[in-house]
Amino acid sequence: ALVQYLIVLPNELQREQPYIQRTIALTRQAFDLEVIDARTFNPQGTLTEADIQNNDLTIRNIRLWDQRPLLQTNRQLQQIRPYYRFPDADIDRYTLKTDVTSRRPSAPQKPPESEQQTAEPTERRQVLIAGRELNYSAVPQEAQTWVNRHLIYTHGFGFTVSPVNTVGPGGLPEYFVKDISGDSSALTTSSEAIRDSIPIGQPRIYYGEIANTYVMTGTRVRELDYPSGSDNVYNSYDGLGGVQIGSAWRRWLFAMYLKDWQMLFTRDFLPETRVLFRRNVKQRIQAIAPFLKFDSDPYLVAAANQDLPSNPSYLYWIVDAYTTSDRYPYSDTGSDGINYMRNSIKVVIDAYNGSVNFYIADPSDPIIATWSKIFPNTFKPLSTMPASLRSHIRYPVDFFKIQSERLMTYHMTDPQVFYNREDQWQIPNEIYGSEARPVEPYYLITSLPTVPFEEFILLLPYTPRQRTNLIAWLAARSDGDNYGKLLLYTFPKERLVYGPEQIEARINQDPVISQQISLWNRQGSRAIQGNLLVIPIEQSLLYVEPIYLEATQNSLPTLVRVVVAYENRIVMAQTLEQALQAIFKPEVTPALPIIRPFEEAAPPS
Repeated sequence: ALVQYLIVLPNELQREQPYIQRTIALTRQAFDLEVIDARTFNPQGTLTEADIQNNDLTIRNIRLWDQRPLLQTNRQLQQIRPYYRFPDADIDRYTLKTDVTSRRPSAPQKPPESEQQTAEPTERRQVLIAGRELNYSAVPQEAQTWVNRHLIYTHGFGFTVSPVNTVGPGGLPEYFVKDISGDSSALTTSSEAIRDSIPIGQPRIYYGEIANTYVMTGTRVRELDYPSGSDNVYNSYDGLGGVQIGSAWRRWLFAMYLKDWQMLFTRDFLPETRVLFRRNVKQRIQAIAPFLKFDSDPYLVAAANQDLPSNPSYLYWIVDAYTTSDRYPYSDTGSDGINYMRNSIKVVIDAYNGSVNFYIADPSDPIIATWSKIFPNTFKPLSTMPASLRSHIRYPVDFFKIQSERLMTYHMTDPQVFYNREDQWQIPNEIYGSEARPVEPYYLITSLPTVPFEEFILLLPYTPRQRTNLIAWLAARSDGDNYGKLLLYTFPKERLVYGPEQIEARINQDPVISQQISLWNRQGSRAIQGNLLVIPIEQSLLYVEPIYLEATQNSLPTLVRVVVAYENRIVMAQTLEQALQAIFKPEVTPALPIIRPFEEAAPPS
């Protein structure tokens, strides 16, 4: 304490400078921030209608449906029975045939002349996909018997796919895949092109996010497959999952392990009976690799299985896994208690068979290199992942959040600037519903300012500490060879670039828009302002915010308006196309004068 008071404090910057330099350098190494490609982005405000047409693919993938309202609507329209539930909705991208699915031509991406005759026109669409899982707790209490719990209610069925940018009749979402059709096709698709583009195959979900019971298959009792009218369709599991318990000693062993003595006395078991347990995907992978940390959001993927053509299983869960440490020298340990992190592993779980594969996504990570030497048969190189699944890997949100939080301070690489904390950043707030909350990272299909093609990216804006103007945004790339590359675009400090909070304030201060929102917020309904998206197009920024309307009772959110802001113009319209047209083709009409008649005083008589 004496040294600190007499020697360090009077010359703190000089004394601490070498340690500050090491902390900056090694924190950036520990969280993979040193590989960020930082560039200056100066929005020009010169966007034209021609630029909008040239970036057609970006415009048609602007997300109008947020996960929360779509999930609420999905639960009302697509759960079909009380025992089904959509625990989550995940954003992904699929390559779809354009002859049926798109209403306008795609962005010009010409194939080579030799392929033009044979290649079918396709386009990438950003979608929300949600799995229809079995929620046994919603089965009526009087029906929650041992036979129902473990032998009949065994699996969920199917999924829904909705484009993020289109709205159906009445403001409800459109569906590429929906319903349970009750015939051999299992699920209803909006067109033949969709059925060819999104493989459905085996839509049964035995392993999922809320599958918390163990079940027995191959018994004398038929499993409930899906409802069909007033009847039910039944099925027998023929997958590769589970452990055989046909013999008496195995039955006794599992009765001991699961503490379920009914297994000893039931007469429904056959020699081929199997028990499927650890069906919750998070618990399953945690049991296999407890030394890894796992992402909070497993996401569902429908992809063709080329490895098992005889046993087609087309639904998979992909989970990102991380290696972490709190022992990295000089690295800053934040509130999460770690000072090193890498997204080293992609985990793929078969939703039907339960098979788990671990793929090494970052071979340069020394921790996973060591684990793979300890368990040489557990981890596979990412190049061995089937191409149909590899096209769906995405930069994980949890890792991106931690990196973006560290970057708020550790973008300052000069020790004196860092010591003074003079360029501290923060994550801005936005209004969601009627509450302010920090902006969440969001996925977009767009072309970055210095990249000549559209791609799937994860994006987050920054504002200066205690200010609301935009100072930078961080983008993570997810496609192909560019996977994992981070780009930081910083805005010039000498001019104002509107931040999310400033755009929200301008929206709520607009007399026409605020009056309309107030009218909706009457008794029995409320308006929800959705995620405000900052979208880079050419050398400009476009701001888009959807507005939903929901009843206070029995909520079924509908998309009623889209607000678009660009430079000093704000437009609210029923569709994104109308809003963009009003922004870039404004009809200038002079404001009507306000005439107030008055009576002249009568002259004195």
